[in-house]
Amino acid sequence: MFSSEIIEIAEKSGKSERLKQIEYFIKEHEQFYIYKTDLSEELIGCKEPKKLFGYNAIRFIQLLLYRSKMLMIGSVKSLNSKTLLSSILSVRAHYETTGSIVFFRKRLSSYYNGNIEFDKLDDDLLRLSLGATTINLPEVPKPIQVLNLIDATDEYLKKNIFKDKMPDAKMFRSLYEDLCDFCHPNYQGTFSGHEIIGDGSVIFHDIDHIADAEFSFFFNLTISAALFLYFYEEVLLLLKEKEIMPVFHKSPALTS
Repeated sequence: MFSSEIIEIAEKSGKSERLKQIEYFIKEHEQFYIYKTDLSEELIGCKEPKKLFGYNAIRFIQLLLYRSKMLMIGSVKSLNSKTLLSSILSVRAHYETTGSIVFFRKRLSSYYNGNIEFDKLDDDLLRLSLGATTINLPEVPKPIQVLNLIDATDEYLKKNIFKDKMPDAKMFRSLYEDLCDFCHPNYQGTFSGHEIIGDGSVIFHDIDHIADAEFSFFFNLTISAALFLYFYEEVLLLLKEKEIMPVFHKSPALTS
């Protein structure tokens, strides 16, 4: 998956194991992939939002799975072509995707614990899956602000995973903000394009240059990928336990 040149760079910086982790996480997406869903007998002709919630939720998380895998592969391909900036931008987008699945997990917990009504949960799913800022139609909801998704991740990790012993209460947010800096033409977004030599001379790099300092930001992907897969499985298991499921079909290629 990684080019020999990237493997060599990673080995020199002691990060070859991190490359293997990323390959593993990409492969892990396959175990959750659903080729097709059909309406189960109980859902045929159904118009009740509560009964259809599981059907709609599975569609949403499968699209997040697609997005997660595509962003990871895109980041790797950009890295292989030594366009590091594009690679890091994909990592940033992956953090937002992870934030979305964690936010949804948080809302499911609130609903199943009796803290919010179904209408609120259903509205959140609608905003997560169909929200848009550029489509000015009354039936198109506004999306949930992306920083709410990012902060929901830290909140959930602190409360449920680390049990209030999380060393950095804003770990995920901090990593995300580092990645955001690469999206703008400021320090992180432009600095790797040159190198200042001691005598005041400046070397301007071509786009195939990979600086060690920037290379490390690519590996932020391992954290987001691990969290995404963990929460994807949690959401999937919850939906299967609590909701009416559609019929799942594997890809014909996997069943032949």
